[in-house]
Amino acid sequence: MTEPISFQSFDALENFLWHPHAHENFNEKCPLLLVELSGAALVAYDKSLNKNPQGKATSAKLTEQLGSFPAVTVVALGSPEGFDFALSDSTNQLLAAFDILLIDTPGTELPAKQLASPRPKTAWVTTESLQEAIANLTITVKASPQASMSLAQLLRASQALSVRDALMSESWVYSNLQSGAEFARWLQTSSAKPLLASITQSLPAINLASPVLVEEHGDTLRLVLNRPERRNAFNAGMRDALVEALRAARLSPPAGGIVLSGAGKAFCSGGDLDEFGTTPDPVTAHVVRSLRSTAWEIHLLRQHITVKLHGACVGAGIELPSFADRVISTPDAFFWLPEVRLGLVPGAGGTAGIPRRIGRHRTCWMALSNHRIDPPTALEWGLIDAIEEIEAT
Repeated sequence: MTEPISFQSFDALENFLWHPHAHENFNEKCPLLLVELSGAALVAYDKSLNKNPQGKATSAKLTEQLGSFPAVTVVALGSPEGFDFALSDSTNQLLAAFDILLIDTPGTELPAKQLASPRPKTAWVTTESLQEAIANLTITVKASPQASMSLAQLLRASQALSVRDALMSESWVYSNLQSGAEFARWLQTSSAKPLLASITQSLPAINLASPVLVEEHGDTLRLVLNRPERRNAFNAGMRDALVEALRAARLSPPAGGIVLSGAGKAFCSGGDLDEFGTTPDPVTAHVVRSLRSTAWEIHLLRQHITVKLHGACVGAGIELPSFADRVISTPDAFFWLPEVRLGLVPGAGGTAGIPRRIGRHRTCWMALSNHRIDPPTALEWGLIDAIEEIEAT
C-alpha cells in the first residue's frame, strides 16, 4: 500500500495510535496520516469533550501521541459552512499537534482572523480542492518519505528552540539527508534537475564580478546578490561574500539600514545545482554551515535589514529573507520550497525562520505541497510585509 492512511474521526486515529505497534505498522513508503472531517464533525467532537468527563484526557493523550509519531499528519476539513472556529482549548491544542491543516473553501473566502491565531499556532491553509491538495502532498511523501518525515519532526522540535538552536538542528537534518538514498536517487535521475533548470538556467552573459555587490548610498548599505546569469543561484562564493559583508556591517550598523536585493530577473533561485552533492561528508557540511550561517547573520542584524524580492524566490531565496524584520515583494514574485522532493529539507534556515513568520503548519505545507506561493497569499500569511513595485537592480 502506498497511499495515505485515512481516518474519518479523531477517535479512529486515536485507536490506531494507541496500538503499541503503531510505529511499526504504519506505511513507511507513504508515511502520511490523514483525518478527513467536515466542519460539523469537528464542532461535534469539540462539544463532546465537555459532555464526556474523560474527553479532555483522551484529547490530551492523542495530542501527545501525535507530537511524537514519525509521520506527516494532516487534518482535511471539508464542508466548513457555518464553522466559526470557536473551539475549546483542548481541541485547538489537538489541531496544533498536526503538521498541516487544510480547509476546503470552494468559491468562498474565510476571514483571515479565523484562519490563524495572532501567533499562528493553528494556521489553516485554504484550498479550492481538498482532493488535489491531498494528492500533491501524497506525491511528495511517496517520492521522499524519509525527507518528509524528517521535515515534520524537525518543524515540531524547532518551534520550542531558539533561532540558533533551530538552525543547528536544521543543519544536522539537512546534512544527514545529503548522504541519504533519496537525495542520491535525485542526483542520479537525469530527469530530476530540469525541475529547477527553467529557473536557474544560464543566460548568455557571463558575470565575472563579485557574487555580492556592496554599495554605500549615503547612510544606507546596499547588498546585491550578483549572479544574474544564474538567477542568483546561491553558491558557496555568494554565501561567503554575503556573510563577510554582514559581519562587517554588524561592527557598525549603518544609520540608514541595510537593503538586500538581487540583480537581474530574480532575487534568488535557490541553491546552485552545480554544487549539489559536492560536500565530502555530512559532518563537514554541518561544520561549514555552522561557521558560515547566512541566516544567523541576517537574524543578528534583522532590525536593520530590508529585503526586496522579485521574480523567483526559491529555497534560500525566501528562507534567508524570512529572518529580516522587513520584507518587500514585487507583484510578479513567487515563493517556493522544492527541497523535499529532492530528498532534502530546506537547508538555508527555512525551518527556523519561515515558521516564525507564518507558523509551522503553513511552512510544512509550503515544503510538502510543491505549491508556489503568490505575493497576496504571502502577504496574508505574513511571509512578506508589503507588495510594491521595486526598481530593477
